[in-house]
Amino acid sequence: MGYQTYLEASRASMDLERLLIDNPRIREVLEGRANYEDVPQAENYFNMLMILFENVYLCWKKDWMEHDEWDGWVEWMRRMKRLEAFRRAWENERELYSRDFREFLEKLDS
Repeated sequence: MGYQTYLEASRASMDLERLLIDNPRIREVLEGRANYEDVPQAENYFNMLMILFENVYLCWKKDWMEHDEWDGWVEWMRRMKRLEAFRRAWENERELYSRDFREFLEKLDS
């Protein structure tokens, strides 16, 4: 089960990377060179990213992921959480996610 979970999360992260390639304006938002509100695709990107993060978190809670894999995901979450655009998207959408995940993400490096 763990390997399948890892593959699915990897595929989803590659899909997000593809979005960045196909929509360079999203990367500008990530790099702070464009405003979140000015790039409609950025909202979709962050929504997909938050869904992926929650799915990975839930897999971790069920012990479907190895510690070293989890550590990499947590580091990605930390990096995203430092971005103003991610924080704004999270504030807009946070209520859509499980209470456990909300608490985890909000405590991460608080």
